Amino acid sequence: MNQFCEQCGAQITASQTTCPQCGRAVAKTPAKRGGGTWIFVTLILIAVIAGAVFFFVMRVKKPVTTPLPQAQNTPATTPPSSPSARPDTLTGHVKTVSGLVFSKDGQLLISASEDGTVRIWDLATGASKSVLKREGQEINAIAYAPDGQTLAIGEYNGGSGTIAEVVDISTGTLGATKIKFPMPNDVISSFEYLHDGKSLIVAEALKAKIWDPATGQQVRTLASGINTISVLSPDGTAIATGGTNDKHLSIWAAQSGEKLHEIETSDDGLGIEALAFSPDGKTVASGGHAALLQLWDTDTWSKKGEAKDPDESSIGQIAFSPTGNVLAALVAHGIRLWSPDLGKVISTVPMEHVNKIVFSPDGQTLAVGLDDGVIKLIPVKL
Repeated sequence: MNQFCEQCGAQITASQTTCPQCGRAVAKTPAKRGGGTWIFVTLILIAVIAGAVFFFVMRVKKPVTTPLPQAQNTPATTPPSSPSARPDTLTGHVKTVSGLVFSKDGQLLISASEDGTVRIWDLATGASKSVLKREGQEINAIAYAPDGQTLAIGEYNGGSGTIAEVVDISTGTLGATKIKFPMPNDVISSFEYLHDGKSLIVAEALKAKIWDPATGQQVRTLASGINTISVLSPDGTAIATGGTNDKHLSIWAAQSGEKLHEIETSDDGLGIEALAFSPDGKTVASGGHAALLQLWDTDTWSKKGEAKDPDESSIGQIAFSPTGNVLAALVAHGIRLWSPDLGKVISTVPMEHVNKIVFSPDGQTLAVGLDDGVIKLIPVKL
């Protein structure tokens, strides 16, 4: 770069060290070094400061939040069950579930099956915590003793009839056999203890009988009829019986075996398939092939209610909830939940091949035993 002499003003080239006119020594102007670098650094600083100001302004205007997971881009999964959640299906039996009974605290469910097994289920986990197996037998009925210490089991081998077995369950598992005795010829459809625990009501194919489970001796016979069914009143003083070939509902004194009442339930000649006492003992519900549910007042033994199944399905089983606010009826293609006065159908649970239904002690669960051995636990929400 050219410059000019400070004394005479002559032009001096970059290579000259003295002025060509006056000979004055040239004072070199130091070269400006790094000018471009300083400009670049300055621009960077300006950009950083501007970015910081912008971030601060945006933070004031809108709070910073953690971005939500992009759930729409991931496959849906079922969240893990909470510790309090109960399973809704119990599997282990391989043939028809023939008996169901809850423990008094509702924590355990005992089931029987035609596969020859009895199982105790822990309902908190769905695990089968104890299994009793009888080879070559069908388990047709079970009953919890009132003290919760023993379980009566009805076993049928198809030849010599039924064997009743009483086993210890005081530890919450199926323990040692206390007594085993024969009940010749008949298939058992239900067991139920009287309240004193000293007598067992046995509904057989052709009769209802009272047995002493401590000695294995038959005490008395209450009724005769094809496919006899029986149910004990809540106070333990009366037994109701019926049969598929008899349209009469019979009421018996539990201790003496005296017949107290006999009611004709229908005029179509069809018999009784299902019976249940209400929890307060003031009502007996009956049902059968006529697709008719009927309610009977236990003070007067007069009819107090009646309803036809909406699909005209036969009634296979009846159960009142322990609170008395629901009457469950097993029908051809599911379970019908009625108001206790039969005024309306609350809901219908569609389900095929149901063989047994029973409410939990708190009335919030309906256990359902199926023909394929599966047990369903259905929440009852009203």
